[in-house]
Amino acid sequence: MCNFIGIEYLVALALIINNKEEISLAELNEYGVKITKIIKDRKINAVFLFSSKYAIDMVRNYSDCFEWKEEESVLRRIVSNDVLISKFLDYLSTDVLLAAQETRDTNAA
Repeated sequence: MCNFIGIEYLVALALIINNKEEISLAELNEYGVKITKIIKDRKINAVFLFSSKYAIDMVRNYSDCFEWKEEESVLRRIVSNDVLISKFLDYLSTDVLLAAQETRDTNAA
């Protein structure tokens, strides 16, 4: 069975792991590619769903956590790490969280 992980989880991971307040779509794409490679290499049954359309939909669905800066194509968080962790990361498997940690250790995003 494969777990599909929405872009909101990817954004939360990228912001928290890399200690950032905002992330461009280009950076998010790079981060998504890196974590997807780690997940594939570890044979973790998970797929991240990320694209520009998903990003814009995410901002609509989670406007209490993120804002979209269209002129810069940047997603910005408007809540603390604690809120992002409790709202998104608490639901991810340990395998996925460890893969995300590995991206920080290799200077991802």
